[in-house]
Amino acid sequence: MEGKANFKLFKEGEFIVTLVGIILNKKTRRILIGKREGDKLVPELKWSFPGGKLESATNLEEHLLNEIKKKTGLEKVDIKKILLARITPEIERKQIILYYYCETDKNEEDAGAGEKFVEVKWINSKDWKNYFATSVHPNIIKFLEKLK
Repeated sequence: MEGKANFKLFKEGEFIVTLVGIILNKKTRRILIGKREGDKLVPELKWSFPGGKLESATNLEEHLLNEIKKKTGLEKVDIKKILLARITPEIERKQIILYYYCETDKNEEDAGAGEKFVEVKWINSKDWKNYFATSVHPNIIKFLEKLK
């Protein structure tokens, strides 16, 4: 399925797969978030971690790196490990979200807003609550709080 997904076409038991990268800058020890505006599917979503929906059969990590590059311009990002795989049964369009911990040694000014992001910002990991209007999974909160 290419482009915008029509969620009404999904049958029971079908899921959208979304890949998310929590990117730590190894030099500054800050994480990268992006600001979105006008998301019709999740209007309350303002700031998020870079990533995107899986649109075809592909290598998951390769797809995540491509999404990060499209949204932030960062070309050298290393995926370290998967942090969490979760299903979102609480919303109509069920998703499987895979959260990855990533690192980069690029300069912060190498990142810029791209596809669907109107702004990117490097923040201290403990400051996530000042930006995220949507819920953040408790396991991700624990990870962010411990990240130094």
